[in-house]
Amino acid sequence: MGMMDFRHRAPTSLDNVRDSLSESARAHDFLGLLRQHHVFLLESIDRLLDAEAMAGEKQGSLQRLLRLLNMHGRAEEETLYLRLRNSAVKNARMQGLVGHDEHDIAFQLGDELEELGFDSRWTEEIDAKAKVLALTIQNHIREEERDMFPVAAEYLKAEDLNSDVPSYLLKCRAYLETDLSSPRISTEDPPSLSL
Repeated sequence: MGMMDFRHRAPTSLDNVRDSLSESARAHDFLGLLRQHHVFLLESIDRLLDAEAMAGEKQGSLQRLLRLLNMHGRAEEETLYLRLRNSAVKNARMQGLVGHDEHDIAFQLGDELEELGFDSRWTEEIDAKAKVLALTIQNHIREEERDMFPVAAEYLKAEDLNSDVPSYLLKCRAYLETDLSSPRISTEDPPSLSL
């Protein structure tokens, strides 16, 4: 998958992401739905990797990214990854295990960023760790769409895979609502970094 450039357009609002979860309930293409959620993640990733973005923009993009990562990542683990890990095919099991481990790394980086207090200040250390997180997720998305999705399409029955859409969406709504119930972003624009 070629990575798209979202830096020159506003990212999809979290309210619109929430609305899309209801609209997607009619979806019959689980892998297509996951690709759409990857676009939501990539919108924040592009802003975090933009060397010209102000610290406040990066701070908001990181908050958004962590919320979407929790929503998408946890729901994906509990549906697609679970199916892959329970497959009779070794390659499918390996894809599920690798994907889960990569999520664990991303969640750990997110926890470290929260411990550093990124939501109230923006430092070079936070900027560097946010960049590592963004690149890790970007690479994970690339590998998932290039390697895992074809394996899932080949070894999992389409009707079983697509029957996970309602469960995935329900989990997404629950994780997103949990995260949206306690916004922590400061409305003040912190000073930009001089590098």
